[in-house]
Amino acid sequence: MSVPHTLLFGDTGAMARVLVECEQYAVTKYPVLILGEPGTCKTALAHHIHGMSGRAGAFVNCSRVGIPANLEHSFLAGHRRGAFTGAESDRLGLVEAAHRGTLFLDELGLASAVVQSILLQLLDTGTLRRVGETRVRPVDTRLLAATNADLDQMCKGGTFRRDLLGRFGFLRIDLPPLRDRRDEILPLVGHYLRVECNAIGRDEPPSLSDTVRRTLREARWRDNVREVQSLCRYLAVQNNAGSQVELSDLPPPFLQSLGSIATHQAKLPLARRAALEVERANGNKSQAARALGVSRRHLYRLLEQSRWIV
Repeated sequence: MSVPHTLLFGDTGAMARVLVECEQYAVTKYPVLILGEPGTCKTALAHHIHGMSGRAGAFVNCSRVGIPANLEHSFLAGHRRGAFTGAESDRLGLVEAAHRGTLFLDELGLASAVVQSILLQLLDTGTLRRVGETRVRPVDTRLLAATNADLDQMCKGGTFRRDLLGRFGFLRIDLPPLRDRRDEILPLVGHYLRVECNAIGRDEPPSLSDTVRRTLREARWRDNVREVQSLCRYLAVQNNAGSQVELSDLPPPFLQSLGSIATHQAKLPLARRAALEVERANGNKSQAARALGVSRRHLYRLLEQSRWIV
C-alpha cells in the first residue's frame, strides 16, 4: 500500500523546504545526494523525485550492502560472457538497467573504491564499461544517492573520494528526523495502524487514548518512520479491533526509551496498584483484574510495567 507523499513527508514546517527542493531537482538530470538518519524514508523520497522527473526508464533501487564484495563491477556495470568463471552469459548491470530512468544508490558511504570509480565515470562521461569489454557504453542514467554518513569527514580521512563527492555539488537534500516533524507523527501512526491491521485481517484499528497520543508526539523516535511502522505492527497484533490503546499497551522497550516523557505521571500509579491488587488477592489475577476494571491481558502488561519502571 503506497503512502501519499503529503502523508509520508508532510507538507508543512521542516518538510516544506524539502518538497520544494524535490520539485526543483526532479526535472534535471543532475545527481542529487539525500542525507538523513536511518528510517527517515530516503528511498521513498528518491522514488518521489523519480516520479516527478518524467523520465521514461525504471527506478532502480540498489543498496550498497546488497552488492557482493567480489562482484561489484559486474553488479553495477555488467559483464560480458566468459569475462570470468561463472559468467555464462552477458549480464546487464544496474546502471544500464536504469537507462533513461533513475539509479538510486543507498548507503553511499559504504561504497568501495570500485563502486566509487564506476559512479565517477558515469557522472563524468555518461558511460560505463562492462567487465570483459574494451568499449565503453553510453547510458542516460540519472543518479540519486543517499547516506547517513558524514562524507565530508570521510573525504578528510581518505575513505571517500573528494572528486566523487564534488560531482554532487550543492545539490543535497537534508531529510529531517521525525522528531523535527512532530505534526506528522500522529497521521503516520494512524496510517500504519490501518495498514498493519489490514495485513492481519482486522477491519478496524485500535484507537489511541489522549495520553498515548500526547506521548507519541513527544517520543524520541530514534529509528524515525521505521520505528512508527514497527510500533503499529505491535499494536495491531496485541490489541483487539476497536479497542483503546493505553500507555501500558505500548511495548516495554518503547516505554523505556521514553524516559520521563509522560509515562511516570500517567501510568505508574496504575501499574503499582495492579501489583498491590494481585498481592491483596493472594495472587488471584482474575480477581485483581476485576477489582481494577481491566482485562487479565491488560493486568499482565501492568504487572510487567511495574517491574521495570522506577
